Amino acid sequence: MRETLRLTVSLLPLLLLGIFRTAHGSEELPNNTVVRWQSLPSLPPGPGQETQPGLAGPFVGVHHDALIIAGGANFPEAPPWEEGEKFWWDTVYVLENQQSGTLKWLTGQAFRLPRPLAYGVSITTCEGVICIGGSDSKRCYAQVFRLKWNPEKRSIEIDLLPPLPQAAALMSGARVGHTIFVAAGHERMKEVEATGNFWSLDLSKEGTEAFGWIENPTWPGPPRIMPVVGGQSDGTINRLFLFSGRDVGPNRRANMLTDAYCYDVFERSWTTLSDVASNLEVPRSVMGASAATIGNRYLLVFGGADVGVFKELVDIDKAIRKAEDSAQLKELTARQSRLFEEHRGFSRDVLAYDMVMDKWSKVGEFSGPGPAATTAVHWRGGIVIPSGETRPGVRTPNVPQAILSPSETMNHAVGRNVADRRR
Repeated sequence: MRETLRLTVSLLPLLLLGIFRTAHGSEELPNNTVVRWQSLPSLPPGPGQETQPGLAGPFVGVHHDALIIAGGANFPEAPPWEEGEKFWWDTVYVLENQQSGTLKWLTGQAFRLPRPLAYGVSITTCEGVICIGGSDSKRCYAQVFRLKWNPEKRSIEIDLLPPLPQAAALMSGARVGHTIFVAAGHERMKEVEATGNFWSLDLSKEGTEAFGWIENPTWPGPPRIMPVVGGQSDGTINRLFLFSGRDVGPNRRANMLTDAYCYDVFERSWTTLSDVASNLEVPRSVMGASAATIGNRYLLVFGGADVGVFKELVDIDKAIRKAEDSAQLKELTARQSRLFEEHRGFSRDVLAYDMVMDKWSKVGEFSGPGPAATTAVHWRGGIVIPSGETRPGVRTPNVPQAILSPSETMNHAVGRNVADRRR
């Protein structure tokens, strides 16, 4: 099933919505090949669909060694600059390893979410993929549920968990130890306004009266949507990192953010960090990028939206709203369409953040535009960044997998990270 939304001429508010220490002890990451890529089977059409354009904002996770992609939104019939409709979906896709050793996508009428839904947060756990909040074309939701793959019955099962304190979408989240954190986002679909919401759910309390979301102190910077969030936990250090995003509101100009913060889980306090990639070049936005923690020291950040084209689109969008005659409106919308059509795609860079040294390194690139508005997950010896949005209004069905450097140090680190996640 799908839910639709037809866009008006003003498109922007909806669209723009050894990695460890080397053998020689160097603190710097190598700038040569650290990440290589392989392609997993592309996302197939859903039930009743002839083609699959890809999905932005799907729930993504792993359960019982199967990759799960659920929900999401796209423009299946025409691009948005041609007045295409935006569809929200409730379809669930499962990529399973067959007995023959091949990977095969499974889907069907019975593989469904409770409703068409996108732009929430998904967290992989041993018990299933926890899906948090999200929106359809009309509203945001507070519902939280656990999506489970039953390999014996070959079926999708859903458990309800405590809802968020407030409906939210376009937020980000991560797990630190036994606790899930969700940060930022917006609460309504009209007159979208970024928030400083920061909530947590301690999974170790499930089954008790204390199992529920609590509110935590917000970061010292501005509110935002679509930040990058990652966690660090090694038994003695439990920290959450929050990078970038976009500050947006009905009474202020949207602002692409480059700031960064660290939250100490034990102290319940924030520290301001250096801006994103500030030691490499001019600080950059990584809004909408996906991230994966590697061991206890590094966080990989895949892609992210750019600043330059975004600012130009913001200015055009504002001018469209103030256009005084049809000729001016036609010229502005034509210029807007050209920018969307000629957009080169989101960042291809793969960045690594050193959580100890507060430094950034570039460690690889996508072979094409990097997908935004998706979730990176560890699966079958690599990091999968499935589907997503490659430029405003354009999705991809591709499912790339990043394979990290096969150095002995790297393999040990990745193995330790996988073991930590299974606890």
